[in-house]
Amino acid sequence: MVNECLQELRKKQSFLTVATDIIEDKSIDNTVFEKISTEEIYQLITQLPTGYRTVFNLFEIEGYTHKNVASILKITEGTSKSQLSKAKQMLQDLVIKTNQGYATKSN
Repeated sequence: MVNECLQELRKKQSFLTVATDIIEDKSIDNTVFEKISTEEIYQLITQLPTGYRTVFNLFEIEGYTHKNVASILKITEGTSKSQLSKAKQMLQDLVIKTNQGYATKSN
C-alpha cells in the first residue's frame, strides 16, 4: 500500500512542491500531548504539506531510514532530513495552536 501511494505521488510529483519557509524553533510543554487525542494528532499530520507529510510518514511511522526515504522519493538524504525537520516544526506549531484552543475553551 505504501508503494502504491508513493507511485501516485511520483506521478503527480506533488511531494516535490513543498514550502521552504523558515520555521522558528519553539519549545513545547509535554503536558500538551496529554490534552490531545490520537485522532487529533492524525488530523494535524494530514494538514502538513504533501512533501513534509510523505517524509514524516515514511521515516517516523513506517520506520524507513533517510537513505531509504531519499531513494524511494528520488531526493537527497539531506532533503529528506530537512523535510522531516520542517514537518516536525510545523506539526509542533499545529499542536501548540490546538492546545491554545483548549485553553480558550476551558476559560
